[in-house]
Amino acid sequence: MNRCALQCALMSLSTLVSAQERNRNWVYQDNIHLFFEAGGPLLLNGATSVPNGFSQATISDQDGSLQFYTDALGIHTQDGSIMAGSSFQNSPGIARRIMAVPQPGFMNRYVLVSTGQLFSGIAGQVFGYSLIDMEQNAGSGAVTTDQFTLIQDSMSWLLAITPHSNGTDYWAVTHELGTDAFYSNILDATPFSSPPFISHAGSSYSLDPFDHKDVRFSYDGSMLGVVNANTLDLFTFNDTTGQLTHFFSDTGSFWSMEFSTVGKYLYAIDRTSATQHIYQYSLSDLDPVAIQSSKTSVFQLEYIPFEQDLWCMLRAAPDGRIYFHNFDEDGGNSFLCSINNPSEYGSACDVQYLMMNVSPGSFFASSCVDQCKRYHDSEFDDEHTGFGGDNEAIGFAIWPNPASSSIRLRMPMTLASPWVRIHDSTGRLLREVSGQVALSRMMDVSGLAIGLYTVSLLDGSAVVGQARLVIQ
Repeated sequence: MNRCALQCALMSLSTLVSAQERNRNWVYQDNIHLFFEAGGPLLLNGATSVPNGFSQATISDQDGSLQFYTDALGIHTQDGSIMAGSSFQNSPGIARRIMAVPQPGFMNRYVLVSTGQLFSGIAGQVFGYSLIDMEQNAGSGAVTTDQFTLIQDSMSWLLAITPHSNGTDYWAVTHELGTDAFYSNILDATPFSSPPFISHAGSSYSLDPFDHKDVRFSYDGSMLGVVNANTLDLFTFNDTTGQLTHFFSDTGSFWSMEFSTVGKYLYAIDRTSATQHIYQYSLSDLDPVAIQSSKTSVFQLEYIPFEQDLWCMLRAAPDGRIYFHNFDEDGGNSFLCSINNPSEYGSACDVQYLMMNVSPGSFFASSCVDQCKRYHDSEFDDEHTGFGGDNEAIGFAIWPNPASSSIRLRMPMTLASPWVRIHDSTGRLLREVSGQVALSRMMDVSGLAIGLYTVSLLDGSAVVGQARLVIQ
């Protein structure tokens, strides 16, 4: 392959798989508006979010332009005004976790999903949604349904969304209070009209929703991490059936967790002692003993009341970094912090504390922007799925792409005899893994020359999926 052809392939495929335009805008509280470019975030003036101490939903269009965001007063248009028909959070009470995704089957329509409090008392913990049509009001949008369509009550505040393996729909995962039941709810063209798939996995959760701190999907949707009652739990997730299976726990005083984009490492904040930590866990082997033995502190902070604290959320951004924040309550200063290279081991992950001064705004401790890590628009446009193509039908995909050291594999969990093989442009077999190694969903590609390759998924001798891979 000549240099020009390779550069064109790199540019085309890189645009396809790294497109996260809908994630580009993060609107926190008190006029903190971040716009993510390849080099990192820019601090913008304009949209202002009213403090509520919990989650904000933000969504951009396919070109990265802000469409709307939420706060304690409701849903805001891109210029900060209240959207027509909106008093969203005031209807269910307080939205503790809130996320927005495109409505499958429709252009310029969105589904706003929330868990929160309807009124005081356990029975008031609810899960529901609203619909938004951005074609109304000259493109400023309007809420087109009831302020809050109730789906389920007696639910915890945990909420995570990931694309369905069919390439069009989504899974919205919630958890019932006082039980061990996860609800995998199908979000399709008629959201949540189908009964959820219920997984009884892990331990029973308490009836106190404040015990349940954080929940995150891995980028490829194969794993779910939960911080519950100070315990860190990991689950595998089948994005075809919605089934969750528990496979790892660690105890401490955990507050938040996040996966590196490739899924190679997990990061978790532990506030057990006066010296607080961000821990890194390797996920190259999904054996619980191996994960526990890989645990290493990559950052530590002496707790000083009202001055420095890791009472914050870890969130992966479109630039591949993981961000968190620091708010100096006494000094009135607010900073964005970053794990710059989250796919690198130990100190090489490069934690940058106080990397960007965003004062005089604040993040008010546990506030965060909750976004789906991969977006589908509808069956009319798969450009922004991050994978695309016919392989979505059988659930095969690779990430990151382009790659340099390792790739993450997404594949059906029902294969009888899985193999993954990598061939170069001449058809020469260069790498292969099989059986449980393939099902670990990680594959080493270090040492491969810069160029274009074919990754094939086989079940026995039958090829059931293929994807192009660029090594750069």
